[in-house]
Amino acid sequence: MDEFELRPRHDDEQGGAPDYAVLWADRLWMIELKTETSSHRRGQLTSYYALAGHHHPGLSVDLTYLTPPFTFTPPAGQDDIRFAHVTWAQIFPLLREVWGNGTDTERQVLTMLLQALESIGSNWSDWRAQRVGTPKDEPPAIEDIAMALAEATAHDGRQRAVNHPTADLDLLQRLRMTLREAICVEPEQSPLRYVKPWLWNAATSGGIALSPSGRDVGFELRLSRYRKPVC
Repeated sequence: MDEFELRPRHDDEQGGAPDYAVLWADRLWMIELKTETSSHRRGQLTSYYALAGHHHPGLSVDLTYLTPPFTFTPPAGQDDIRFAHVTWAQIFPLLREVWGNGTDTERQVLTMLLQALESIGSNWSDWRAQRVGTPKDEPPAIEDIAMALAEATAHDGRQRAVNHPTADLDLLQRLRMTLREAICVEPEQSPLRYVKPWLWNAATSGGIALSPSGRDVGFELRLSRYRKPVC
């Protein structure tokens, strides 16, 4: 499964979304990918185990963490979980074994893939700034866009979705928490206190997407107004 959703156990929890997962009757194997070490978040891997245990009780849980080389504290060991940290360079022999003797097209793709993987670990933002410079007119931050939509929903009650084409499920979960935290510190009389950010998923929520990005990927961040304050 791509973008394996681990729903939060309550509204004040972020939830999780390992990049891939394989599910058997007795085992769950999650795979988390990182191309930049700066995107590693403290507690992220531990939360994956906690949420997996909650939503899939009784299964043995394995987690593979595929990253550039760096040092971090792995999740604490338990009897029913296994953890493996693998670097991108360590999978090169596997790629060559599978596609190294393939067609001309497969070998060409393999060469390009290995070149791309060898560059992993550099910071994309720094690379972009060095080569193309920083645009003079940066677009509004997605947090500002989402908050503006929340304010509109607070006033007219119409459900809205945040169009975020570059976001994966994990980013949307973090954006949901950012919005919820901002809404919950609003004054008690603020209409924003009645707006709840939540994640719509085509596979589990029903209905249709409200945004282009939701139609493309099957999930989106939505904003709905409730009769009572949500926090």
